[in-house]
Amino acid sequence: MNKDKRKHVQVGLGASSILMIFVVLCMMILSVLSYSKALQKEEIANQGKQVQKAYTQADATLQYVLHEMHHTLPLDEYSKKLLNTHKITYDIKGNTLTLTYPVSEQRTLRAVIETGDTWIIKAYTTTGTGA
Repeated sequence: MNKDKRKHVQVGLGASSILMIFVVLCMMILSVLSYSKALQKEEIANQGKQVQKAYTQADATLQYVLHEMHHTLPLDEYSKKLLNTHKITYDIKGNTLTLTYPVSEQRTLRAVIETGDTWIIKAYTTTGTGA
């Protein structure tokens, strides 16, 4: 009868402990990887929010300046002071006024306006400045 008991393989306490440690280590590694991925996604989302906020602020400023200028061309002293106060660069070529406002270090907001009896906005775009 002793011989029958010896033929069966018995899993002792040591093997189950090693298996449990391996499972816990695998779960810990997966949780650390998931956490680092979540942090990366949060950082990307925050950068996107900052870019959107900067664009919205630049858009509001440019719209305010356009409204305040009241279709004055040639630019009077008030309009030039307003543009300089908001750090908006301008270029006048014939009947075309181009206003450029920095959104961030890499992006600018540009408005191209055809002047005359009434002002017509021909282009209102963001452009990259390199980098």
